[in-house]
Amino acid sequence: MNTTTPMILYVDPNPACSRLMKTIIEQRQWRYQRSQFALDAIFHAARLQPDIILTEINLGYTSGYDLLRSIKTVKQTEHIPLLAVSANVYQETINTALSIGFEGYIAKPFNLETLYERIENIIARHPKNTHLMPCSSTSFKN
Repeated sequence: MNTTTPMILYVDPNPACSRLMKTIIEQRQWRYQRSQFALDAIFHAARLQPDIILTEINLGYTSGYDLLRSIKTVKQTEHIPLLAVSANVYQETINTALSIGFEGYIAKPFNLETLYERIENIIARHPKNTHLMPCSSTSFKN
């Protein structure tokens, strides 16, 4: 498996949406992992270190908001950007998502090129594992 290929973690309790997103992600030859629930997503995020997490806002017993808060409070995952991809199109929901830290919000049904462009732009702004890079010796002063 090529670890330089972007890893996308998709969180959605709906199996049909997950199958569709898997096809969409794999068309770009990106790696795909699905989580049905927020708790699974936190585990997968810590273990797999995805380049981005795409999540539905409505996750059943919890929400995409709760997932974002959890991801951002765990040291191993706080650097991972999240993009909301949701059927919830109420402006209040979109504004809340953006105000609490989502990198963007895409309403379902979405335009494929818009989704690809948004994912690529977010990944480009958040180079993977920069939080794990050691400091250079020039960053320390005597």
